[in-house]
Amino acid sequence: MTLAPIALAAMLVIAASLSPGRAGADPALWLVKGAKANVYLFGTVHLMKAGVVWTTPR
Repeated sequence: MTLAPIALAAMLVIAASLSPGRAGADPALWLVKGAKANVYLFGTVHLMKAGVVWTTPR
């Protein structure tokens, strides 16, 4: 497992926590800049408490 996904998730959490409130972006588009590349993320980030079952049985 590489650290890149973990680092990206950490950057998103930090960026979201530093936000003064709703950014008002329509649609929700995030830009994560790195030394070698830029990553555009479309969507939202949601945090849940540990142990929450959010998937349905198949």
